[in-house]
Amino acid sequence: MFARRVHDWLFPLDRLKRTEWAGLWQQQDRATVVKYTRRCLIAAAILLTGHLVVIDRLLLHLEPAYLWAIYRIGLASLALLGVGITHTRRFAESNHHRWVLALYGFAIGYGQAHSMTWWSGVPYYFAVIIPCVAVWALRITPLFTGLYLLVAYALQIPAYIAAPQVNGVTVGSAAGVAVVILMMLRSSIGDEVRAFISRENARSAKEKLIALQQEQMKQLQTYLPHEIFRRIEERMTTRSMTIQEAEQEVLRPEYKLVACLHSDIRSYTQQSKDPRYVLRSAMPSIRRGTEIIEEHRGIPRLHGDLIFAYFDDESAETTLCSALHAAMALVVENIRFNETLPVEERIRRRVLVSFGRATVGNIGGENSAREITALGPPANILSRIDELTKNPRLAALLRPDMIVLDRSAAELTALMGPGLAIEEVNLTQLGVSIRDFPSETAIFLMTVPVTEISVDTASELQPSPHANVLH
Repeated sequence: MFARRVHDWLFPLDRLKRTEWAGLWQQQDRATVVKYTRRCLIAAAILLTGHLVVIDRLLLHLEPAYLWAIYRIGLASLALLGVGITHTRRFAESNHHRWVLALYGFAIGYGQAHSMTWWSGVPYYFAVIIPCVAVWALRITPLFTGLYLLVAYALQIPAYIAAPQVNGVTVGSAAGVAVVILMMLRSSIGDEVRAFISRENARSAKEKLIALQQEQMKQLQTYLPHEIFRRIEERMTTRSMTIQEAEQEVLRPEYKLVACLHSDIRSYTQQSKDPRYVLRSAMPSIRRGTEIIEEHRGIPRLHGDLIFAYFDDESAETTLCSALHAAMALVVENIRFNETLPVEERIRRRVLVSFGRATVGNIGGENSAREITALGPPANILSRIDELTKNPRLAALLRPDMIVLDRSAAELTALMGPGLAIEEVNLTQLGVSIRDFPSETAIFLMTVPVTEISVDTASELQPSPHANVLH
């Protein structure tokens, strides 16, 4: 255990070899070292030039002037050369990005120490500090920090010997303290590596989670109705829910006010024996009908040629408005589509709308075999009315441009759009009745002005301030 700790302290970068982040660490480390290298070299060039002009010449008048000028200007020029090297492509692509500053640190440390032989007033501690600055900017491990400083100070030894004013014990002690302190400070690289690995692992886990969520969202979008998917996405965005939480909430069965739409193709069983009819007429009609439902935020459920959908907006009025707008569009689309087909291939369908309370949501499995639909009187009465529309006495009153409404839908529609043409049909007088709904003695027919639906009919149908009496 102790040996492991010593190894990790001396070689903290070995941790990266056990991860997939070694390349990323090198990339980020290269960028940081290059940035520090440029700053150090530019600062050195400015300080050396300023020191020559202000300190050496104006204040101290150091002689021989040419020697100090060569020393200061030479090292400043070397610094600028180093800055230029760091901007070359070869340097940017090289793994030897520390060599420029490392060599410059040796050079300037040696020059600072050697300047003590020219003038006894030069402080020795500058020669000790300068390599420390370089090694800190190099961001190397504690072991290489110690080795670098030992080499830098070893290069300075001849200068200390040649300078009689320098106390070797004092300089040696200062250098030893500097080595220990810098090695201790650079031991923080181990913490940096651990923090880096932890951060990248967390980022990777987050990216994988996001990718998984995106894949799950794609899968949901392929088999969920658009309106259901929109609600799931909305809850994830506004309420920070997970996919599972949002899906469970949206699909949880609820008992609420809904509008139901029912439309199937007449004589489909017989006509579907002709594959041309299925491919050229039935399938395009069913597909377009489903698109219309979803464009009006309905939740469709297909069963053969039957288009069934329910609408459950925030209010009763907008719920029924959406269903009626979809029904109108379906009527218009069917009439226009038939104009493009031969008579024998035309689609004959009835469009029915009901309104009332029903249980809606997923009535199937939670993880598979989902069945999103509406259960209750509004759904059931439509199938019974649809049966009734096949009765010759009632069928004689129906036209392709009509929507069949139950009483609840008709009453609320009349409140919202008093200008709409709604005709009541007394079933008792016709001698017919709605199976399983004996109390429902009338249906209502709403005519859709096909050429004016986008302007007049849809604009007339708006939520009424008096419609809340039907809630």
